Amino acid sequence: MPQLLSIPQVTQFIPTRYSFAQPNVPASQSGVQMKITATDAASGTLNLTDYVLPFGGSIYAIAYRLSAAVSTGTLSLVPTINGTPITAAGLLLSAVSDTYRFAQIDGQTPGARFAVPASKTTPNRLGCQITTSGTWSPTNSDLWVDVYLLFDGVQL
Repeated sequence: MPQLLSIPQVTQFIPTRYSFAQPNVPASQSGVQMKITATDAASGTLNLTDYVLPFGGSIYAIAYRLSAAVSTGTLSLVPTINGTPITAAGLLLSAVSDTYRFAQIDGQTPGARFAVPASKTTPNRLGCQITTSGTWSPTNSDLWVDVYLLFDGVQL
């Protein structure tokens, strides 16, 4: 194992941020996969909903920012691994009347960890689902979500 900070045999953790976005957040969504972001895409958006995760690790934080304050209704955000919502309650966010919020948990929390991929052809994939109530407003608010991961046991 390579040395980290000149200390031999230290487990290496690699913190990484993945971003998702949705413009003009509509009301009455249920478990919709958000799109990954890329400002250099030819169309300005990508029609992709997940990132490939080459290592095992855990989700330890989630944050969001809305472009306009919530006036009515709620939205919920849930990170997903391979399309399945995670079960770590501390990372499930709901907006009620704010424009930004974050949540973080211990990276060892059950339900937030994911295993090393079984093979290079079957990697884990990170996504983020959004659900909005029928009374969600304003529907012209843009949403940005960051999901933070710690990869562990990475050999450099």
